Amino acid sequence: IRPGVGNKLKPGKVGAVSRVGAMHLFPTIGFTGWYPPDPTMAVGRNNIVVTVNSSVAFYSKTGTPQFEADTSVFFAGLGTVGEIYDPKVRYDRVHDRFIIVFLESDFAAVSKILVAVSATGDPNGGWNRYRIEASTKVGTVGFWFDYPGVGYNKDGYVVTGNMFGF
Repeated sequence: IRPGVGNKLKPGKVGAVSRVGAMHLFPTIGFTGWYPPDPTMAVGRNNIVVTVNSSVAFYSKTGTPQFEADTSVFFAGLGTVGEIYDPKVRYDRVHDRFIIVFLESDFAAVSKILVAVSATGDPNGGWNRYRIEASTKVGTVGFWFDYPGVGYNKDGYVVTGNMFGF
């Protein structure tokens, strides 16, 4: 497609192939007071994991709620002290695991990356949780981590982001 030149593609289609059909819809995490809510979702073999700025939830593929918790509960025991926000969730189809990433900051001195990796493809089982230092100093200026991205391959997981001065 060239800039300024229209095309004949209709939304939900590529050429004559339909990309949208009848779907099973179900409600997930309701409004939590965060704006924007930053919703993300990952679909595994049998489950769906949903995150928003303050919560994590698991569902069956038919929409049956299985678990919902505030992020402070989900990451309990890690010593979080700041706001928990900017969620990302991915399903690692190579290792049949879910990966959840949130950021934590007090926007003055604390900047952490919170990572949770499910023990199996069933998010209702155990999770390995980590709280990783994400601040740095250049000279006398401290920087905090924001706008995370998450990727994976057969060898590991990667979290990327931007650094901003406190």
